[in-house]
Amino acid sequence: MRRDIEKELISWKSQKGRYPLIVRGARQVGKSYLVEAFGKTHFQNNVVVNFEFQPQLKDCFQSFDPSEIVNKLQLIQTALLQTYRSDFGKYAKISQHKYLQKVFDTAPRMVGQRIKYSNIDTDTRSRELKNALNLLALAGIVKPIYLTKASGLPLGAQIDEQKFKLNFLDVGLMQNSCGLPGRLSVEEDFMQINAGAVAEQFVGQELAAYSDKHQQGSIYFWAREKKGSMAAVDYVINIGSDILPMEVKSGKEGKLKSLRMFIDEKKSKLGIRFSRDKLSYYDKILSIPLYMVEQMPRLVLIQA
Repeated sequence: MRRDIEKELISWKSQKGRYPLIVRGARQVGKSYLVEAFGKTHFQNNVVVNFEFQPQLKDCFQSFDPSEIVNKLQLIQTALLQTYRSDFGKYAKISQHKYLQKVFDTAPRMVGQRIKYSNIDTDTRSRELKNALNLLALAGIVKPIYLTKASGLPLGAQIDEQKFKLNFLDVGLMQNSCGLPGRLSVEEDFMQINAGAVAEQFVGQELAAYSDKHQQGSIYFWAREKKGSMAAVDYVINIGSDILPMEVKSGKEGKLKSLRMFIDEKKSKLGIRFSRDKLSYYDKILSIPLYMVEQMPRLVLIQA
């Protein structure tokens, strides 16, 4: 299994007088595998010091039955979610654990929604929930998606930190935490189960994964809240100097009124629509299948 970030590690190794390197990321996303494989391949000596037990996924694939594989994976996902809960002691004092638990359990159900602390827990002060959310964000478990005016670069200089959405660590863990039985992903049309949130989580997760490894993968959303002219686009990013709006649709259909409003107002070269539809470009709308999120920058450069 090869990863794009391995090129960054090779570049680091070739530097004279290089500093020690720390690879950061949430739990169980492949950091240990990456570093161990890199060490064995590119160094004469390799020493591994591992203080924690790592769940193994390979046993899940000894069967060729999709239902059996998914059910085994769900058991590991459930155990992994519990491991995150057990790790709260690393992030905060015991008195803060209950707030971390509240946010951790609620966040997967709120993907794609504008976050209000009162929707997380009406009986807890916003300050406590905000602190808990910040701790989980630092741990890489949740990712705030802030509102940006998107009037120029950098996008992060125009955010409203009081208005934000959330992405969870992983789309599979998100669905598990929401209580979706693993068998439904095999027996039913998976994308029609909590479809909008699943698709938006997936795209946001992919955008962050393929962003600049030296950055924190910042992505934003945009909204206009004028009376009689409401609009919102799911994500806004920049590729070079171009600011691009993105809409995520769980099916093949879907109106693009907000996307076109953004293009007209911000004079964007094009807008991007992620969906289950085929790849196409028409009237400044680049339609990209959900499975091709990684190819988005290349496709944009072709059309721009």
